Amino acid sequence: MTSGDMRIVEFDTHKASDELYNMYFELVEKLGEEKRPGENPPPRNLLRRIMTTKIPEVKQYWWLVLTKEIEKEKAIGVARIGFSTKKDPAYQENKHNADIRLDVDKDYRKRGIGNNALKVLIEKAKEDKHVNTLLVDVNLEPGHKFCKKLGGEVALEAAENRLHMKEVNWSMIEQWKVEGDKKADLEGVTMHSFTDCPEDILTEYVDIYTETINQQPLGEIDVEMRVTTESRRAQEEQIKQQGLKWFTQITREKDGKISGLTEVLQIPEMPERIMQLLTGVKKEYRGRGLGKWLKADMLLYIRDNFPETKFIQTDNAISNVSMISINDRMGFKLNIAQTMYKFDLKELDQRLNGI
Repeated sequence: MTSGDMRIVEFDTHKASDELYNMYFELVEKLGEEKRPGENPPPRNLLRRIMTTKIPEVKQYWWLVLTKEIEKEKAIGVARIGFSTKKDPAYQENKHNADIRLDVDKDYRKRGIGNNALKVLIEKAKEDKHVNTLLVDVNLEPGHKFCKKLGGEVALEAAENRLHMKEVNWSMIEQWKVEGDKKADLEGVTMHSFTDCPEDILTEYVDIYTETINQQPLGEIDVEMRVTTESRRAQEEQIKQQGLKWFTQITREKDGKISGLTEVLQIPEMPERIMQLLTGVKKEYRGRGLGKWLKADMLLYIRDNFPETKFIQTDNAISNVSMISINDRMGFKLNIAQTMYKFDLKELDQRLNGI
């Protein structure tokens, strides 16, 4: 698609040239500075490794919006759409959704670029007869205005929260650990850690993972997450291919059953940060302080094993009251507010074509 000195080109992340990738990196680094001023961007080789990792459960399509300046092209916009494939264990529940990304260089906004790129995404979405809903995450004011103008419905309010290691009340965290250890000894509960899930607990673990991840409040998003033994093993390999390290801690009851879990990602090329992923406790084991014990133990593990860590980052729905309560006491603070909007595909198509 072209318009004057602007054109929208496909960006195949597995086959794209170094030239196209460099244009993409220059754009996302500028966008990143707008979103997180003063932060170092992720290393380009890390991003490229992540973007070229094959994930069979998801099919993604990318485009770049290019313009020419002084005889040299540059990227001024990026668009992406992702669909669940039949290899997604929850394909039947999620096949109606497509998640999208749409970013435009702040120096080129309000020129119709976002509308033109969105039309490309809509046409791709219409190729899948099952898709009727588009989902998009927004964290900057121009994005909110764009979504509201097009009739987007707020589906989920969330936040990117950070815990800075220098601000942690370590005496409190150590006390949580001591109290948790004492109670666990009385109740016969034990804690275990792993990177790759041990084969002997794999089936039970993916079941509790699926149960607890779906306990998270998801607002008005009609989505289900499911992990199987096969998808867990595939995820472990994908994480290794991306050069990341995945650490999990679980609690087991006196009878051996898994009752809770917490997990983090460590990024060797970005040692200043740890990504906190899921923390969950099965419903029948709640109210005993297991979540607090798990979080405290993991935080102490991070302190002792990754001394370069400056902060831990996590995402939470603002309606996830129980987890936010623990995080607040630990010292997590809001870094970026996030909103997920959803669009009815047919209505959005009609509205956009009417502009």
